[in-house]
Amino acid sequence: MARDYYAEARGLASTLAEHGYGPWSQRLTDVIAAGATGGEIVMGLRWTLGQLLETEQALPAEPRAEAESLHNGLNRLLR
Repeated sequence: MARDYYAEARGLASTLAEHGYGPWSQRLTDVIAAGATGGEIVMGLRWTLGQLLETEQALPAEPRAEAESLHNGLNRLLR
């Protein structure tokens, strides 16, 4: 079964919103909505997740694990 990166990103956006990271949640959903191609969306998600993981050192364990898993998956996809 293929991995659904968009669904994972939407799920992470919900998790982030629940933990008080609404602006990051919105950024993820904006990347998906604004992308014209699958490649553009994947690259945008990877960049946004990288920024999230780099700047939010206090991110709780659950959303951090989700973000890291998705970020790693997108990195593998783009290799």
